[in-house]
Amino acid sequence: MLKPWWQAVTPHDDIAKGRVNEGLFDAKLGQVAQGQGPEEYLNTRLFLRKTCFTDGLRDLLVGVVRRAAGDPEVNGVLWLQTGFGGGKSHAELATYHLLKHPDEAMEVDEVASIVHGAGLERPPRAEVAVVSGTSINPLGRTTVDGLHIRTLWGEVAYQLGGPPAYALVADNDASLLSPGTETLTQLLSHVGPCVILFDETLHYVDKVTAIETPKRTLADQTVAFLRELTDAVNAVPGAAMVVSLTASREDMLSDGATAWLERLNEHVLRSATAIRPVQRSEIHDVIRRRLFESVDEDAAAATAKAYRELYASLGGLPVEKMGAEYERLIARSYPFHPELVSVLYERWGARTGFQETRDTLRFLALAMQHLWAHREQCHDALIQCCDIDLGVGELRGMARRVAGDEQWETVIGTDVAAQPGSELAQAQLLDRQYRTGRLAEGLATTILLYSIGGGEAPRATREGLRLACSRPGVSESMWDDILARFERSLFYYYWEDSFYQFRKEPNVLHLHRTHFTNLTPGEVEAHLCTVIDKSALGDKAPGHGFRVYFRPEGSGTIPDDEDLKLIVLDPQYTVNDGVPSEATARACLETLDKRGDVLRQNRNVLVFCAADQEAIAQARQAAGDYLSWSKIQRGSEWGRIGGAQQAIVTERMENASAETVRGVIGAYCWALLPIAAREGSSSVVKLESVRSGHYGPGKLVVPMVWERLTGSSGAGPAILTELTPEALLDRYHEETWPRAQLSVTTRELWERFCRQVALPALRDESTLLDTLRVGQQKGLFALGHLTSDDSPRDQRDSYTTLYFKQAALPPQEPPQIGQRWVLLRPSLYEAITSQPAQVSVDEVRAALRAINGGDRPASVSAVYAYVSKGRAAPVDDRSFHAAVRELVVRQELAYRPEPTGPEQNVPEDPEALRSGWLSVVGEQIATGLTGAQGRVITVSATLSTLEQLTTLYKSILQPLHSQHPKTLRLVVNVTAEYETDPGGGLSATLRDGTEQPSLRGVVTIRDSRQA
Repeated sequence: MLKPWWQAVTPHDDIAKGRVNEGLFDAKLGQVAQGQGPEEYLNTRLFLRKTCFTDGLRDLLVGVVRRAAGDPEVNGVLWLQTGFGGGKSHAELATYHLLKHPDEAMEVDEVASIVHGAGLERPPRAEVAVVSGTSINPLGRTTVDGLHIRTLWGEVAYQLGGPPAYALVADNDASLLSPGTETLTQLLSHVGPCVILFDETLHYVDKVTAIETPKRTLADQTVAFLRELTDAVNAVPGAAMVVSLTASREDMLSDGATAWLERLNEHVLRSATAIRPVQRSEIHDVIRRRLFESVDEDAAAATAKAYRELYASLGGLPVEKMGAEYERLIARSYPFHPELVSVLYERWGARTGFQETRDTLRFLALAMQHLWAHREQCHDALIQCCDIDLGVGELRGMARRVAGDEQWETVIGTDVAAQPGSELAQAQLLDRQYRTGRLAEGLATTILLYSIGGGEAPRATREGLRLACSRPGVSESMWDDILARFERSLFYYYWEDSFYQFRKEPNVLHLHRTHFTNLTPGEVEAHLCTVIDKSALGDKAPGHGFRVYFRPEGSGTIPDDEDLKLIVLDPQYTVNDGVPSEATARACLETLDKRGDVLRQNRNVLVFCAADQEAIAQARQAAGDYLSWSKIQRGSEWGRIGGAQQAIVTERMENASAETVRGVIGAYCWALLPIAAREGSSSVVKLESVRSGHYGPGKLVVPMVWERLTGSSGAGPAILTELTPEALLDRYHEETWPRAQLSVTTRELWERFCRQVALPALRDESTLLDTLRVGQQKGLFALGHLTSDDSPRDQRDSYTTLYFKQAALPPQEPPQIGQRWVLLRPSLYEAITSQPAQVSVDEVRAALRAINGGDRPASVSAVYAYVSKGRAAPVDDRSFHAAVRELVVRQELAYRPEPTGPEQNVPEDPEALRSGWLSVVGEQIATGLTGAQGRVITVSATLSTLEQLTTLYKSILQPLHSQHPKTLRLVVNVTAEYETDPGGGLSATLRDGTEQPSLRGVVTIRDSRQA
């Protein structure tokens, strides 16, 4: 078990007690020389004990003391070569303390070792001049001696030797002209062993560019002075100068500072020895010395070993990161992970606003101060990038300053870490949602630290994230999951392949959120309804029996017919936990009550479908997502965001589109059915909510409702696709066919199913007709077809057809829904069928043709026997006689007493009728006239006037009659049409004509007035 880092280190008091401030690591050489500044810089022993004596610093101190001791082999001009905040001031301050306070300095073992290593017992006596470019007033100063010093050469002379030394350059100081090498050599010789410390020299030169001198500007003279001084220093044994040219940030200098720096490099550093106070590999040692009183080396070694094993198990890392060398680096960097130091010192150090060593120390000290204050909550063995809390104001401020743009505050606050009291950032919300501690915030912080670093590609790699964040106890898949969540949630986060970064520009998620926020409710509802109508409804799908109405505009648009209807309501009408909203219930009940302003009859054929309140809200969210993504694709941002982000938009848009479809299908899961309920003594219509099911592949709204309502779950189906006759008679008899009622028409029965909400709905008329066919087969009831709507149902002659217990019904005359098709109780059927059977003219006509094809006479008795055949009841003789008589009167049949005898009227006596013969009129009678001697003449004519009839009689009928035919038969059909009714007089005349003896019984008149 690895020891938590805070149990293995002891930070300096300033950190442990929360006293880290902006100036703690900002060594001001000029202030210290004047006895000002923090105690740890003023106190020689304290300062040197906290100092990490790097190779560069050792080289500097050895060179200075040897030069001051008179060693001619040592270059007298030493140049501190490093960037802003790279340890130059600290190195010069160490030089200052060593020479100004040699006794206190030698009490520090490392200092004594350096001095002894230089071949000296103690530091030599030497005068020290401190020239800080930021501290010196470009207009000069007045000393306590009353001297007015105006230039660097005056300042150096005065600090080294007081007024006597100043007197050597006084005239040059007053004239602002450099004294030259000779005078400066004389000055250094006069002073003796000395060291001149120049700090932030460029800053001073940049300040005096506007001061004119007899020869150009004071800046020009200062550069000349420094060049001349380098020559003088090298000419005088015991003299040394340490030069730091650049230490100020570029934003503190003028536009011409770069040109002055080039001149200083050319003139001053041409013969200098370059020394880098802190090498890259030494920063870890500097951090440990400056921030900690002590470190448990055993804990550091154990942690380093554990991390080496971790990296070996992960794989995918460079070989050098899994070897012994990196293990030793982890131990040296402990308790900080080397990658955290590397990000700050190397990546941030490449930015102009970051002071290399100084700001690295400051940042880590602030981080340590925060972590130490909350140490007991920490169980980690190493402080990594992911442990940095950018919610801490000072750390956040440094990150923002390094980034160089206030827009990064928006990035940090939105995606990484919120300031105290503010709404949580997206990464923090992910930690809360998935209960991942600070992992998401830590990973986002790590990527941000990489993103604001310098270089051409300020971004994190997959390898870098492994190094920066991986730790024992956290699986690799966990980090992968968090990265995937970032893609869905963060607004300034970009990724491509194995590269991750934050940018100032919002990504497509942010653009999506902006578009989403600006969506109008109307836009979302319109798209939602389009998706429902085009992709989710399924009204054209096969198998269901609904006529579908989506978002009807009022009840008047819903017909009051007998078709089964599904009314899919607008998404605003919802059901919550099975209870329709007030608006939903009101809309449904109003439609059930009326069609427009007219009372609705067929209420039991209406089914409503409404959306679940929570589910439709989610679908509405998905619809808004789709619209927002599509706006990016169609908008001006599309060309800017690049291929990777475009792919995200396309993918998210497709996903949102699919989610919208799934969402609305799943949301429209409530069928609302009208049911009968009692309120006191009254019956009222209410709504029953039935959940139609859940979304699944291939499912659509209408088929899902149909499947649920026709299924057998619960109390039974609400829509019957089949109905047994037993159920009709036993379960639903009270509403459909009360037992006291002997008959009911199929129309009445169907209307009751369509209108009474106490009944289940039937799929269609065929469902009921199938029930009726099966019921008559089983003998549960009979089916009859009335001759007319108002025919009495208890009379045999009222029916053209009766079916009872028949295995199959004739296909040419199937039962239908109508007032002439009747269901009869078996008792009524038996009573009807026991009555004599009525005979129709059709039956007589059919019988005659069935006996002999109608081409020869048939006996009436044979016809009588044929129509009686197969009847359950005897034939009604009167109806048979009437049918024969009507056919003869119509002259469709001819009646003869004998097969070949003359035609006669039908006798009144039924018995006499049965002894005669019938034949079809117009058919050739088998009388022997078809031989060689016989002849049959038939005349046909269509006449329109009486004159034509007279001519026909004289010219044709009389000649035929004059030849004495054996039979002369005239078939007359007269039709008279009048535009105006001639009145009752004509009717009386016609009636009298039919009573003439020669016409009685052979003339039949049909009158439209008597129809």
